[in-house]
Amino acid sequence: GRLGVLHQQSNDLNESCMPRSRRPTFEYPLELLVPQNLEIYRPPPDSSFCTFKETRWDYVRTTIPFVNSLPKRSRSWLRDLCSVIHQSPNGMIPLPRVNGRLGVLHHDGDCVILRLEFDAQGSEAKTSSSSWFYCIALFCCNDLYSLRDLDGRQHQQLLSRVHNTAVQQIAAHRHCDASKVYGFANYPPSLWHFHLHYFHRDNFLQTGSNFASALFGSVMPVNELLQMLSTEPLMFAAGDLIARIPHTHALLNYRDSHPVPRTPPTTKPTP
Repeated sequence: GRLGVLHQQSNDLNESCMPRSRRPTFEYPLELLVPQNLEIYRPPPDSSFCTFKETRWDYVRTTIPFVNSLPKRSRSWLRDLCSVIHQSPNGMIPLPRVNGRLGVLHHDGDCVILRLEFDAQGSEAKTSSSSWFYCIALFCCNDLYSLRDLDGRQHQQLLSRVHNTAVQQIAAHRHCDASKVYGFANYPPSLWHFHLHYFHRDNFLQTGSNFASALFGSVMPVNELLQMLSTEPLMFAAGDLIARIPHTHALLNYRDSHPVPRTPPTTKPTP
């Protein structure tokens, strides 16, 4: 990832790498990449979402400083988290806010795959069924913060490898067909460390408008992401993104309270 020096890549960001006028077709929900002239739209106060356009320069001038302002994590934070989980009773740590538990499904040099299980008395008491699961694949790279950092020339194989590992591990753990494991990235994320989310395909598509969309806003299916990076390696780094985002997202608050600087930042975020 080259968050802080993106403005120096102007020679690489030529028209061949920019998003086309075509509109990608996704299964669900709203498109993430919509190359249109849409200004920031703020809904009425009782609405949970707004839609905003983030140009490449918005990203460099506003989003990068926002990421820089966040509390820094140690470079070993994923390894430390796995250690804490493994040392906990039953290999799980409690998540009281969601009435559930968090465990490690798999870890290797590329990623850590976490699994979330809800307690039986919770409102999401479905985890005994193979048709309901939620997992997160966190990349071990400390210099990938979001899909804005992805360069198909560098990250295509890594992304494909992590996705294939996640699909195989989750399918084996949940005793379901691998074709039912549905992975996606969301933008802007709530955790600025690149990761992928995984649900059962049928469950996600059926309940997405009530659950996943409310949590993640706009999403990009991994298969679509891989295809786009293979044809336009800098589509996400160079292009304009239009996202559906909760109006309480910290990035929006930062944009409201910080005027755009005259010159782009020259340093990249440090994890």
